[in-house]
Amino acid sequence: MGKLVVYGGTFNPIHNAHVAIIRYLAGRADIDRVLVIPTFVPPHKACPDLASGDIRLALCRAALRGIEKVEVSDLELRRREKSYTVDTLLALKAEKPDAELALCCGGDMIATLHQWHRYREILELAEILAVRRVGSAGFSEGVERIRAAGGRVEVLPLAVPELSSSALRADRALLKQQVPAKVWDLIETYHLYEVE
Repeated sequence: MGKLVVYGGTFNPIHNAHVAIIRYLAGRADIDRVLVIPTFVPPHKACPDLASGDIRLALCRAALRGIEKVEVSDLELRRREKSYTVDTLLALKAEKPDAELALCCGGDMIATLHQWHRYREILELAEILAVRRVGSAGFSEGVERIRAAGGRVEVLPLAVPELSSSALRADRALLKQQVPAKVWDLIETYHLYEVE
């Protein structure tokens, strides 16, 4: 059995850089499935303009529909509380004990992963697939810190633009350019991220 890759995040909203990473992962022969998991409430950051979980789930499904080996999961949304990555990995391991788990993390996450809840347990449960963000500070140090802690980490051969969902929400013209057309249609339909 190949890898089951967990790619979690707020996805508020999912944007083109997310989709490019997911397409890359789904295209790899050693990866069986990519599980995209929107979080209910991000445990590591404040997010005052967070769209509802159901809407973010719908945005992810619209963006990723038709990409083979990709599944959008409501696993963390069903918990209806702050959700930690370690809990998600443990739940997946219990459900699929033979699965080889991997966790895909962007550059900002790699730099701060050592501060996450039960960090060393995460490293025991899953290989880390690290995505370098252009201009992301602390990436190389974060990768070395994971290795020094005994974690398995692969730096993926892609560099994605420094594109944050918060910056997109603040600039509607940029937002329209940087999300898939089906996602933009839903943003318009639900009147999301309208700056007053």
